Amino acid sequence: MRPATLAWIPAIFVLMFAATSGAQTRDENWAHCRAHDPKLAIPGCTALIQSDQETPADLATAFENRGNAFRGKKDYEKAIRDYNQAIKLSPNDAAIVHNRAIAYREMKEEAHASQNHGQAMGSKSGVNAVSAERCYAYQRKRLYPRAIPLCDEVIKHAPHDAYAFYSRGEAYAHTKKSESAIRDFDEAIKLHPGFAEAYNARGYAHLELKRYDAAIGDFNKAIKLAPKMGFAIYGRGLAEKANGQTDKANRDFAAAEQIFPSVSSAVAFDLSQR
Repeated sequence: MRPATLAWIPAIFVLMFAATSGAQTRDENWAHCRAHDPKLAIPGCTALIQSDQETPADLATAFENRGNAFRGKKDYEKAIRDYNQAIKLSPNDAAIVHNRAIAYREMKEEAHASQNHGQAMGSKSGVNAVSAERCYAYQRKRLYPRAIPLCDEVIKHAPHDAYAFYSRGEAYAHTKKSESAIRDFDEAIKLHPGFAEAYNARGYAHLELKRYDAAIGDFNKAIKLAPKMGFAIYGRGLAEKANGQTDKANRDFAAAEQIFPSVSSAVAFDLSQR
């Protein structure tokens, strides 16, 4: 009997270890699924979605988080598919609808974006879509003092809206509040790591504060994400020139003007408004 009893001990330990490691794997998957890095979030969320062990509410969160990660990679079709699945599972969650609106906005599909903002406005959790539309519109129209309180309202109801932080950051930058602008651009980038425009805008805010190395770093990141972004290339040139790197600056000025011939006057006008 003794050998038979001993023979079961390894099996028991294997079962105990399997149960423990399974629980740890789920926790790790959730940690990854909530991460801002798409390389962690996408496989983490996918594992949870495919496990068939999550509640509908948790499954909706996994789809939403994976949608956010796909959006960070600019893979908007996959992002929208995941948001659609999340909305089916949690139809009254306005934040998911709002995130889908942001994806449509980034795809330049303004009609779908507005429709989704309206849907979010009508849902039970009440994201203020009217404030969102005006926040973005006033920022684009350079009505910066009017944009800030509206963006405040959006961020209050939708704290994961990278565009709201970006829009408020732009408004702060153009009302001589560069430090506040940088904090908002930090948050926009944290929420949306592939947000080239936010890196570019933060670069110009650092440039205003004469933090030339930080500005160059941000412009480099923007250019890596969007190689044809003339404003970022020209901004890097300005920072390089201020740093005494004249040859590099002249190369960047020439490259930016090939992409956007009027970039120098456009940047000069933008900086004059700050």
